[in-house]
Amino acid sequence: MKKILLSFILIFAIASGINSQNLINISGSGFNHFNNISIKVFNSDMIGYDIIETKSISKQGEFNFQIPFENINLYELNFDEKHSVYLSIENDNDIFISLEGKNTKISGSESSQKILDFEKQNGKLQAKYFGDLKARMDKAMNENNDEEIKKIQKEAEEAVSNFLIEFRALIVSLGETPAGYFVTQYSDFNKEIEFMEERLGAFNKTIPNSPVTKAFRKQIYMAKNTAIGKTPPNFRTSDMNGDIIDLKDFKNKIVLIDFWAYWCRECRVENPKLAHLYSKNKDKGFVILSISKAVPKNKWLDAIEKDHISDFINILDDDDRLSELYSVSSLPQNLLLDKSGKIIAKNINAEELEKILSKF
Repeated sequence: MKKILLSFILIFAIASGINSQNLINISGSGFNHFNNISIKVFNSDMIGYDIIETKSISKQGEFNFQIPFENINLYELNFDEKHSVYLSIENDNDIFISLEGKNTKISGSESSQKILDFEKQNGKLQAKYFGDLKARMDKAMNENNDEEIKKIQKEAEEAVSNFLIEFRALIVSLGETPAGYFVTQYSDFNKEIEFMEERLGAFNKTIPNSPVTKAFRKQIYMAKNTAIGKTPPNFRTSDMNGDIIDLKDFKNKIVLIDFWAYWCRECRVENPKLAHLYSKNKDKGFVILSISKAVPKNKWLDAIEKDHISDFINILDDDDRLSELYSVSSLPQNLLLDKSGKIIAKNINAEELEKILSKF
């Protein structure tokens, strides 16, 4: 009888522990101008977020969620599908988010606050290294000043190198946490593969079973799929004329897969140069698959006309499917395929492309 009673007490204690422990209380105030809030959890399979629960925000601008702590992971608080706050959850500490004017503050999760701080710090770094260059580039482009454009491009190369030193240090400072993974998404995995592999090594040692580490592994694998010497992932889509485009149909062609957008200054500088190279080399079987990131269609079409690239195979990646397939997180970005369909060059400018084409 004593054994039975003891077993019952143990079972009750364990059950009570499950109900009372490992619950995170996530609450907030100051969100009066929003109506609804959803809490979402990061899903490593889709590298996106799944909704856990949606609630109405009180008239006082307050909300409250209770969720179980299951793993070190990222969460998103989404307000009316207009505003998001990201949480880096590493334990079952309660978290409080306050909004005062335009300033959001997070207590109970130091790494979540670091995500907010990072976005401000990144903005300052961007302004420090590129603010003046962007303004000068806009002016030079409007004036069709090719000499000034070339000068700015050279200055930009040095600025990028210096920027990356500080930017990488900023990423490392967030450590091997969900926040540390979150900020890697501001980088281009294709261009920063060595740095990303270093960061992944640290994550594998520290939080190997976290969904963010699993996603990190997957993203690096995807980036390596577009390394020089590889055959890139195939895709099937339609172009601006509604014609079906299948990458595998371009065997025996020299193919430039070029990702761009109308708002990308460097892309717009390169487009007319690529148009010139296409005109010179199309008889060799040179083809340009010009893939625009998701943008308003009218702005995309206007840029095609202004940059004289209507002879390219123009594709609007309106759902970002192709950009995700090729791990494109910054622009411009391109891959050059030889006639066997293998990648022979990556992220080259028009001058470099011209030298390669001269060998065919």
